[in-house]
Amino acid sequence: MGNELASIKNPVKKVIAEQILDKIQDFKKQVGALRTTLSAKYPEIHSEIEK
Repeated sequence: MGNELASIKNPVKKVIAEQILDKIQDFKKQVGALRTTLSAKYPEIHSEIEK
């Protein structure tokens, strides 16, 4: 993803893009944690979550 940021010349747009990418990374971590929690709590639906 660093390549796309390097191609952005406008510093304001670059900062906004970096913030958006940070938010996406945080969201992915939260989703991963939620999936782990749900899989542990409800093993019977674990295979459904993985699909």
